[in-house]
Amino acid sequence: MIRQLIFISVFAAAAAMAALAQNVTGTVTCGGAGVSGVAVSDGINVVTTDKQGRYA
Repeated sequence: MIRQLIFISVFAAAAAMAALAQNVTGTVTCGGAGVSGVAVSDGINVVTTDKQGRYA
């Protein structure tokens, strides 16, 4: 029982760490055209879109 609990805890911690390490990219559009200067946040970091509406 203890081994199973330890295994589940280690697996959950590894999954959480993997989720934090992911990068998100995308494009902000309006009517099909990219929108520049839009602030995009993941709740911690904030970036702004470029001239084509792209962020990374």
